[in-house]
Amino acid sequence: MAVAIWLLPDADALPTWVDAHILSFDEQARAERISHIPTRNQFVRCRLLLRTLLASRFDCPPSAIAFTIAPDGKPHLANRADRHFFNVSHTESLIAIAIGPRPLGIDVEVHRDHRDRAGLVDRYFAIEERQQYHALPEALKPAAFLRGWTCKEALLKGTGAGVRDLQNCAIDLDPRLPPRVLRHTDSQPWRLAILPTPNGIAGALALATNEEIEFSPPPTSSAAKT
Repeated sequence: MAVAIWLLPDADALPTWVDAHILSFDEQARAERISHIPTRNQFVRCRLLLRTLLASRFDCPPSAIAFTIAPDGKPHLANRADRHFFNVSHTESLIAIAIGPRPLGIDVEVHRDHRDRAGLVDRYFAIEERQQYHALPEALKPAAFLRGWTCKEALLKGTGAGVRDLQNCAIDLDPRLPPRVLRHTDSQPWRLAILPTPNGIAGALALATNEEIEFSPPPTSSAAKT
C-alpha cells in the first residue's frame, strides 16, 4: 500500500511553491497564541506546507482544505476522513508529512546521546521491549532505543492513543531486522516502515494495513503549485 512522504527542511524560507497567506482564521489565531517565536514559526510552516500538499492532491485551492479535530485530539480532513489520512512530525531541522489511504502516523527524532537510555526503556517501554533491549549487544542499544521511540510514537499517533498507551504497544527493537508491531490495542492490523531521513535524524511510519508499505513519489514542487 502506497503512502506519499515529504521530508522538507524546516528552514526560515518556505519553498517558492507555498503561498504564505492561506491559513484559516482559526490557524492564524492559534499561531498568535504561541508565544515562543520558533515554535510559532514552525507551526505556521507545517500548516502552510500541509495545506499546499493536500490541495495539490485533491486539485483544489489550499484555502478549501478544512480540518476537524477528533475526540482523541487528532486532526482529520473534514468530509474526507474515511478516504484520506495525513500526519505531521518535525524536529528542529526537518518537517515530515505523510498522506495515505488508511490511518497512519509518522515520527521523526534527532539522534541524541541519551545517557540514561536503559532507564527510559524501563520506564516507558513495554515488558517485552524491555526484555529484548537488555538482551541486545551493547553496540546495538542506541539504534534499538531510537527505533523503539520513533516506531512507538508513529504507531500511537496513528491509532490516536497517544503517549498514555506507551506500555500497551510493543515493537521489535532489533535494528538488524525489519520493524514490526508485536502488540497493540487497536482493532486494525498495523505495519511499520523506516523513513529515508537525512543523517542524524531517525524516522518511522505506521500504517493501518496488512500489506507491505510502499513510498509513492510525492508530487514535484511544480505539481504542488496553486
